Amino acid sequence: MPANNSARLDFLQDDLQQKSSEVPLEFQTIPELFKDGAFVGVEAFFGKDSSTETVFQTQSPTDSIQADVSSILEKKTKNNSLLSQISAEELEDVLNKLRTVLTLPPGQLDRESELYLEQQISEMLGFEVTNILEGHQLQYNTGKIKALPHLKRHPTDAVKSHEKYQQASMSQKRGAFGWFLEQGKTTADTIQLEKYYIALQLFYSPEWSSSPREIKKWYKYRKMVVLNPFDKVAVVCAVGSIGPQIPVRYQFGASPEVIVEGKFWSSQSNGRAIVLFVDDQQNSIPLGPLTLGIPSKATTS
Repeated sequence: MPANNSARLDFLQDDLQQKSSEVPLEFQTIPELFKDGAFVGVEAFFGKDSSTETVFQTQSPTDSIQADVSSILEKKTKNNSLLSQISAEELEDVLNKLRTVLTLPPGQLDRESELYLEQQISEMLGFEVTNILEGHQLQYNTGKIKALPHLKRHPTDAVKSHEKYQQASMSQKRGAFGWFLEQGKTTADTIQLEKYYIALQLFYSPEWSSSPREIKKWYKYRKMVVLNPFDKVAVVCAVGSIGPQIPVRYQFGASPEVIVEGKFWSSQSNGRAIVLFVDDQQNSIPLGPLTLGIPSKATTS
């Protein structure tokens, strides 16, 4: 064989070997990829079936991925819609239980119902609530709440310094826990404590008679939540006074802000409320109104 022909054959064999190495392994042994000893490409293989060729020409990998993503998003949307519907039904079921509880005479729930509702309410609010905290238990966790006037924050306080609901007037006496001051001054925090205060009938509590000083100290500014399941509202508040004096008609009392923003004036609520401790060891839960949901979000006051 002439030298030039031999060199040409070697060149063609090297070229064929290089092109063959670029083909996926599963295609390298398919004879259709080669014609008369020359590499013709994978198109020859797919071109045999027109339907297959159409698929590969019209549907790129990007199109396929987008179709998969669209399908996944559609399924996720349907699942989210179903979960929302279930959550809404569960929420309404819990609210109905709470409304039923408030049709009963004021007092305590049985422990089983209490534990169930504590769990459900905690999920709705997004933080822990309980009827027993550090060994202390409320005398009532259901009953009627009375609208009380503003409390004096300091000795020279006047009702005009209270930005909202001035028509509710102001008590001429300070609250049972003293002035709402911090190192002798009013602060944003002490203003909030008076703004969203609740009064509990601690005088009638069995533990009061044994250690009133310790009980009063423990309850001072203790965080509570007052729930109005009829209007789907709750208010996080602080124990700022003791009362009402007569426990027959009302079991709790609260500031004008708590009464108005908690909608306890509504014809549905008619003053009926559920009161629980807020387990807030980090002091991270702000005072103010909340919307009952799963979970709920605080509204700006």
